[in-house]
Amino acid sequence: MRKSILALLVLLVCNALTAKAQTTVPMPVGKKFYIQSAMNYGKNNGGYWDVPGYPKAIEKGSNIQVWDLDSGHDREFTILATNVKNYYELQVGNTSNARIDIQGAKKENGTSVKTWEKSGKSHQKFLFKHLGNGKFKIYDFNSGKPICLAGRKNANGTNVHIWDDHDGAWMEWYLIDTKTKQAFIPQTASATPDFFIKNKHFKHTSGTMVGRSEGKASVEKIEGSKIFVRVEGTNYNSDVPPGEPTEKPFNHVMEITYEKGKYIYIPDVFDAGEISADGKTLSFSGDAYVDFTVARPPSELKGWIEATDNYSLDPYLKKVSYADIKADDNNTIATEVSKLIANDQATLVVQMISSVASNNDLKVRKHVYSELSKATYKKQSGIIKMTLNAGLNNLIAKEPAQEAKSLLQDIQSKMINAK
Repeated sequence: MRKSILALLVLLVCNALTAKAQTTVPMPVGKKFYIQSAMNYGKNNGGYWDVPGYPKAIEKGSNIQVWDLDSGHDREFTILATNVKNYYELQVGNTSNARIDIQGAKKENGTSVKTWEKSGKSHQKFLFKHLGNGKFKIYDFNSGKPICLAGRKNANGTNVHIWDDHDGAWMEWYLIDTKTKQAFIPQTASATPDFFIKNKHFKHTSGTMVGRSEGKASVEKIEGSKIFVRVEGTNYNSDVPPGEPTEKPFNHVMEITYEKGKYIYIPDVFDAGEISADGKTLSFSGDAYVDFTVARPPSELKGWIEATDNYSLDPYLKKVSYADIKADDNNTIATEVSKLIANDQATLVVQMISSVASNNDLKVRKHVYSELSKATYKKQSGIIKMTLNAGLNNLIAKEPAQEAKSLLQDIQSKMINAK
């Protein structure tokens, strides 16, 4: 008898140690997701919750199955709040009154997941338990059982139903953001508004049913729980009186509150802001949307060249990417180098070529050399010309790519023969 009890205790302890950690987390209300089986996630385009056929609107009584993803609205599920903490409704597709529903409010294993009109009852409320790295179990409030794939299969047309809780990929789901196509990973709440503390410059986009806006944003100040963000750009509005412009510039300060790990912007209009899985975008949703996406700070390239600031240019040119040098330059190199006096041109050009030569991206080197070759050069004195020519010869010899060598030779010719 003792041996049996001991064996049972050991088994219970082992099960407890190997059980997956499950954490109930608040979900992003108003957010649309595709829901994909963990059996498919990261492997293929299958295993997504689906309403059979291609319905223009969602009718009650449709069965939920899994299928390969397509662009139909019936693959989209919007998380909505309920009157029970941590339990949520799932609106189906484009039909505001359609909800995910456990058929007949039954509790037996194998009861199908269906669509039905909104009732507010417990078999239309669901708990999301996060297993880590964006993987969830989804529990029916009425039965306490999780939603899973029938027969542990994930082929197209496999039924989705409830079953006794146990571990297995057929009981686990990923919520895929319909905009970014990335899995939703709940963020750990911070005591401070780190998104705005760590980042200061953003791309700003927003929209409603009749218009949109885009531009840039920057943090002006943070005072306690209040973040003040200046947004500026252009509004594009299709609903304007005849004769009025559809495009208008805007420039104003937006006030955002940070409370208990949530960013709040105009309560009762927008839901609390949600940070993307990669930590680069903060999104508010409601009757409209507002997104802040982390952007690089404004380029200081012009100021560095004007001041012949070798200490800043050197590390920048050694590490800058091709996309960033293109965005930062915008004809700055050729224009600003042309303005310098002869001696400063000689010193800076040699320094710039020497620095960018350490950049492993040939496209970056070619871009800088090409822009330098466009500059207008001033006549150098005899001694400076000799020193310059020797320095450029040395840099040309070290450049491994012939196409880049040709650009350097063009720069050399223009500088040495300037009059």
